[in-house]
Parts: sequence; C-alpha cells; structure tokens
Amino acid sequence: MKKIGMFLLSLIFVLTLSACFDQDDSQSGDYHYQVTAGRATITKYTGDESDITLPSQLNGVPVIKLGEDVFNGSESLESITALNHALGKHSLANIDTLREVHLSAEAMIEGTPLSGSNHIETITIPGNYRLRDYYGSSISDIPRSIQTIIVADGTQSLTHYLFTGAVDLNKIELPSSLITIRSNAFEDLEVHTISFADDLALGTLESNAFVNIGYVNTVKFGENASFDTIKTGTFSDLNGLETVILPRSVTHIQEGTFKNNQTLETLVLNHELGVVELATFEHESDHPFYQASPSFSVYVPDHLLEDYQENSAWLDVLAFDQIKPVSMLD
Repeated sequence: MKKIGMFLLSLIFVLTLSACFDQDDSQSGDYHYQVTAGRATITKYTGDESDITLPSQLNGVPVIKLGEDVFNGSESLESITALNHALGKHSLANIDTLREVHLSAEAMIEGTPLSGSNHIETITIPGNYRLRDYYGSSISDIPRSIQTIIVADGTQSLTHYLFTGAVDLNKIELPSSLITIRSNAFEDLEVHTISFADDLALGTLESNAFVNIGYVNTVKFGENASFDTIKTGTFSDLNGLETVILPRSVTHIQEGTFKNNQTLETLVLNHELGVVELATFEHESDHPFYQASPSFSVYVPDHLLEDYQENSAWLDVLAFDQIKPVSMLD
C-alpha cells in the first residue's frame, strides 16, 4: 500500500509539472505561444507583415486559437486569414489598417475580437455568429466600411439575425454548402446583391428570412435548391426588390410571403410538374402579393400557362393578364 501511495504521489507530481510546463511561453519566428494539453494559443506577434495567414502548427504543435489582444492596435496588419482558429477577446481589435478578415466555417469567437477595427471592407465568416457579435453588443457597433460579406465554404446553416444591422453592403456571397437559412437571417440590413452559388442545394428556407432588406434588387436561387415552400413573410418589406426567381422545387407559397414590396415587378416560378399552390388568407393584408408594384407579373412555364390562368386561387390574387409565360422573359 505504501508503494502504491508513493507511486500515485509521483504520478500527480509529474502531471502537475507537465501542466506547468505546458503553460511556458514558446516562440517560433514572429509568433509567441503557450501550449495547453498539446495545443497552442498564439499570445504575441512581433512581426510587421501586412498580409498574414495564421499558422496551423508552431514547432509541430497544432495552433487552435489567437489569444486576447494579440494584434490589438497593430499599425501594419491589412489582411488576416484564420483557418480553424478561435479568435480571442480583442485579438484583432482597434486596427485602423485592417481591410480584410477571412475565417473558416469552423472558426469560433470569444468576446468581441474585431471591436474598434472600423475600416474592414471584406469579411469571410461562418454562419453561427451574428455579425454584431464580432464588434460589440449593439448593431450600431457594426462599421459602415464593410462592403462584402462572404459566408465561408463549408457553412451549412445561417443563424437568426446573422446580418442584421449591416449598412450599405455591396454584396453577400453564399456558398454551395449552405443547407438552411434560419428565420430573420437577413432581417434589417442594406445590401445591393445577394449572390447564391450556382450549385447551392438549399433545403430549408425559414419564415421571414429576407424580411425588411434595403436596396437588394434581385433574388435568384440556384437550380439545385430542394426547399418546397416559401413561408410567411419570407420576402416581405424589402425596399427596392424587383425580381425573385424561385427554383423548380417550390410547390407552395404561404400567405403574406411577398407583401409590402411596392417595387416588386417580377416573380418567376420554375416548378414544371403543376401549378404552385397558394395558401388561403382571411385578410387582404395577408395577400401573398399585397401592395406589390402595379406592373407586377408572375411568369410560369409555358406549358402550364392555361392552368394558372384558370386556377381560382391565382385569379383571386392576380388579374388574368398578370400571369405570363416565362418565354416572354427571353
């Protein structure tokens, strides 16, 4: 028993010593880091490179995190790419020279890593954090400098209110890996173009996903999309929306889907196996195209034109001559 006790005490001593050793500062080139449980956290950068891709390993040790305040106040950093790294609190904060930040779909953040970096123009982000989470507690903390938001390749879902508060964006780019857009993901932002990857096989589009967006002119889904229903409020209150092109998979449109879009002129339905079903509604304000443009038209597959023009549900919401063959758009 005495030998066993001595062995356990020795083992505890070795493990404790190892843990302490893990915390020692190490250096590889311009990077200082600490190792915990065999994984490195970058604690300091002493270089002056303007374009940096964070290393995946330092001296053979996997790098998993950019620690707190590492680049805070840098006067040279213009572009940084973090692969599967977590960003620590204020790790990229208060950098006036920073123009581009590129994160992977697996990236994680702690605190507000970009707080005060108010000149970023292009940012690549995963889909599981709201844009404002990078900057502060309020949407007012999001800088107006951002022009392009790219959702990282490999991202499968966009969280609720992901882009809310972004102002005067030029473009949002969505990857082919995207499967789900959560409700209100695009609510209350200003963007001119939402770009869907050509082979995007979107499976779920939740209600109010695109509600109250300013500036966007056209929304076009990829041919490989598989969602079948445009849900309540999905495209309501978009200031400037003129054209929506739906994929072949859409077979149902719920009430109030496109309401309060006074600039909406064109809806293209590509489902070829029958008439897209419209939900019934009790109040005029729940009309799926309530307050659309006076010149609003729906374009349908040529071989289904008569079916639409004879369908009572569609004729309840549109005049006969507002239903047109898609060939007229060629």
